[in-house]
Formats: sequence, C-alpha cells, structure tokens
Amino acid sequence: MPLMTALSTTVTGFAIAQMQDLTATVDPSQSTLNACLTAIDITDCQSGAINGSLDFGIDQTTGEVKIDNFSLTVGQIDWTLDAGFLGGVDATLQNGATANYAGTTQTAPSSGGVFTFPVVPFTLNGTVDYNGYGIAGIIIGSGTETVDIAESTEISGTYSISGDTATVSVDLPIDYLFDLSGNEVAIQGGITVVASGNLPKPPSCPADLNNDGQIGFSDLSLILSAWEVSDAGDANGDGQTNFADINVVLSEWGNDC
Repeated sequence: MPLMTALSTTVTGFAIAQMQDLTATVDPSQSTLNACLTAIDITDCQSGAINGSLDFGIDQTTGEVKIDNFSLTVGQIDWTLDAGFLGGVDATLQNGATANYAGTTQTAPSSGGVFTFPVVPFTLNGTVDYNGYGIAGIIIGSGTETVDIAESTEISGTYSISGDTATVSVDLPIDYLFDLSGNEVAIQGGITVVASGNLPKPPSCPADLNNDGQIGFSDLSLILSAWEVSDAGDANGDGQTNFADINVVLSEWGNDC
C-alpha cells in the first residue's frame, strides 16, 4: 500500500483540531471564596472577593478543554461566631490568602460548554486570626492559625465564546478541618471563579510546519522526526505530535500557503 494511502487510511476519523490557549483574568465582582466557619457548634458564613488569573485552553472543533494553571488571591473575610451570653469568637482570614493549581497540564472533554476535571490538585494558604471572648473565649482562646491546604478535588465549570473573547467559570469546593485548643474547627464552602480573556487566532496555515509556503513531504518529515517526542510537529495545536497532526497535513497536501 502506498505511504500516502496508508497514512490516510490510518488517520480516517480524526478531526482537524486546534487548541487555543489563553490567560483569563479573574473578574473580582463575580469571583468569591464563600466560606462557612464552624466552631463550638456555631457557624457563620461569609465571602471574600477573588483576583488572579486562569491559564486555560479551548478546542472549538472537538470541545476539548485544558487547564494549565490558576493563581488566585482572596480578599479579607470576617466571621463572627456569636454564642449569646456565653460570648463568642471573632475570626478573620487575612487579606492575601492564595489558592494555586498544584498539578500538570490536563485535558477534559466538554459538552455544550460544560466540563469537569475529575482530579485537580491545589493549595490554599493563608492566615486566620481569632479572638474568643466570654466563656467561648475560655474554650477557644485567641491567636493565629495558619491555613495550609494541599489536596485534590473535582472541578466543574463552563465556558462560552463571544467573538475572540472566552469566558470561563469554575467551581472549586473547600473542606478544611483544624484544631484550636482541642476544639475541631471547620472551614467549608467553595471558590467560584469567573474569568475572561482573548483567544489567539489560529495560524493561517497550521499544516505548513517548516514555513516554506507549501504543504508536502517536508512537513510530514517534521512530524515523523518529532513523533511523540516533542511538539515540533504539532500541526493541530494540542501540544503533541501524533496521527492527528498527520491528518492536518494530509488534508492540506499540495496546497500553497
């Protein structure tokens, strides 16, 4: 079987895909850490605004999405645990707490702009100052607690595209337990992030890997030499060199750019 026929047969069914990477800026007016603090059987729920960025990728052809990184900063949150005549506890998550992605690049399918990443490692770091008063103060005391969360969780979200602008919304659950003076204290809730950024325009001629203005054997050779080793033969923008890239070249074979 001739080489071109064999390759065409092998890659039948591959769509020409193009992953578009963007750094989306978080909208603090729509992005919050909603957190409930529970101690001595009293709960208070408050929220703090979030700033930061989300490094994301969207393939508009296949619907595949990609997460590379997120870096978030949380504004101050004040809780009041009021135990009535027994006193209470005032607590503050100090401004500047951070939530960061702690994994490697991963992809997930989407349907209708809805996606789920099943396992997303992240860290949440910050400082909580607390001051107990009355009988509750005797039980809890006063001081500072360092929040140092490192765990993995499922992240769900959506994306939408308007022109060259993509808007990504994600939800990240939070569930953290720590000890204060022998008392179990919980911070539970979630991070909601809404971020948007400009999608880069796809290359006008992605199959022309060697930029000589023609699609032919030299481009195919680049793919084969980089096969599953580097992205030098990445014609479809998914960060890998494989059969999908051959399909891109074959679909444009013999054309001029």
